Amino acid sequence: MTLMGEAIYERAYYYFKLCHEVFCLTDDEFRIDDKKTPATCEVVTLAGVLHPFDEAATEVLPKMCGISLSASTVKQTTETVGDDIV
Repeated sequence: MTLMGEAIYERAYYYFKLCHEVFCLTDDEFRIDDKKTPATCEVVTLAGVLHPFDEAATEVLPKMCGISLSASTVKQTTETVGDDIV
């Protein structure tokens, strides 16, 4: 998710048999966190801090930048960014 809405891009992914992990190297390079760009995480977090999660998801974010997320995604993103700051 970007500030302009959904964006689709193709990327290579790598599966490691020993640890059963999947890695997409470009996600780290582009700093994409859980399918959201850094700017999207920042705006979602700001909305989640200033408003109830449901209101942020259904009213604030669509008006601010036209993106539509669930209240649980706003909550999870806000909490994750908060944990990273502390």
